[in-house]
Amino acid sequence: MLLAIDIGNTSTKYGIFDRKGQLLHRAVLLGEKRIPNKIIEQFSVKSTIYSATGNISDVIMSQIKGFGHHVELTHDTPVPIQSEYMTPETLGRDRLAAVCGAHWLFAHENVLIIDAGTCMTYEVLSKDGIYLGGNIAPGLKMRLQAMHEFTAQLPIVSVSLPKEMIGKSTETALQNGAIRGSLLEITDFRRRIQRKMGKTRTILTGGDANFLAKNLNFSTFVERDLVLTGLYSIYAYNFFAQA
Repeated sequence: MLLAIDIGNTSTKYGIFDRKGQLLHRAVLLGEKRIPNKIIEQFSVKSTIYSATGNISDVIMSQIKGFGHHVELTHDTPVPIQSEYMTPETLGRDRLAAVCGAHWLFAHENVLIIDAGTCMTYEVLSKDGIYLGGNIAPGLKMRLQAMHEFTAQLPIVSVSLPKEMIGKSTETALQNGAIRGSLLEITDFRRRIQRKMGKTRTILTGGDANFLAKNLNFSTFVERDLVLTGLYSIYAYNFFAQA
């Protein structure tokens, strides 16, 4: 079995895959917690692939080094897609893995991948398996937090979408600006991508994916484990395909 580990800024997510890519178990770790040994033993994990956008704790690193075969995703790692990104060394590993995950799930389709986490990232993958690049914007909570922290009197408000488009209070004005503004941003970006590329599937992942999916006026596919799936696909491309 393969253990895929996504080490982010605030949490560590991991998933255990069988050789065919079925996700058998997944969990989220906060802080310095380690992957339970009973889980590793239960699934007879022998190999791992990991990516890190945040700092790797000594606890997790010691576990990674304990496996017979461990692979770190870097910009030098061969991946199952082509890339037109001009600075691959600066591309977030989670962004790269998410694109590979989309390719694994929807090969031969144009795909717009939106990761709605701390930041809102947009990635564009062509049906020919070419990563065309992407954009980075503040995430929903970051937009609200920034307006609170960088002004003297604006309050912090919840991630919620007012019924009316025009705010009737400071709270709803902030929510419309940040949340409805994000929805309009996503909608317009998708429209422009489809105008350029033709029919394009939209995948949402990240902590705010379900919220966005409920409030967008077009069909989306929500995949919470897109990065983990991408890590599996990268490992499979490099090692299982050679078996």
